[in-house]
Amino acid sequence: MSILERLRALRATASSTAGDTDTVRRIVSELDKLDPARARYLAAFAYILSRVASLQAPKIYREPH
Repeated sequence: MSILERLRALRATASSTAGDTDTVRRIVSELDKLDPARARYLAAFAYILSRVASLQAPKIYREPH
């Protein structure tokens, strides 16, 4: 399942009261307007960016000795 498909599934099943869900819905609606190849590229880039950020997070939040 692609990232875009997962976002669409989340949009279809999530509660409409959550703020994060509204953000996901807006993102998915914008991705749906794009050419499918461009949307996949953008979703892949976002995924890679999130992976890099998660690798950097422990270094950022560590207190100096």
